[in-house]
Amino acid sequence: MVGLLSGVAAGLALVGLLAARLLGEARRLRAQVARTRAELEPRCRVLRELTEDARRDVR
Repeated sequence: MVGLLSGVAAGLALVGLLAARLLGEARRLRAQVARTRAELEPRCRVLRELTEDARRDVR
């Protein structure tokens, strides 16, 4: 019985550790997405404006 409880406790500790690592990685990825978006947004805005200007010129 003690062995079973020890196994369960070790398993739960492992699951907790893996969950904490997963959450940390998710935070890092969100930060990376935010940095990439901040980098690309101005360029994307310029391209949208150029596209709209080109569409107006075609009409």
